[in-house]
Amino acid sequence: IGLSFYLSAWITRPLRDIEKAAGRIIEGNWNVSIQVERMDEIGTLAQTFNLMVDNMRRLIDQIRFSNVDLESR
Repeated sequence: IGLSFYLSAWITRPLRDIEKAAGRIIEGNWNVSIQVERMDEIGTLAQTFNLMVDNMRRLIDQIRFSNVDLESR
């Protein structure tokens, strides 16, 4: 029983971290990053999530810069 609880937590904790980070993004906080501690499928998901957030943050910054440039004309 103890082993099953450990394995369950080992699998679900990183998924809960991703869920919490996604919730912060929904609230408008793009300064999120998930600590990648493993190199399995869940670790790959966390890495991909971090890359997606970085790319989206850069795109949002570019759009803001473009808007400021257009408004100053």
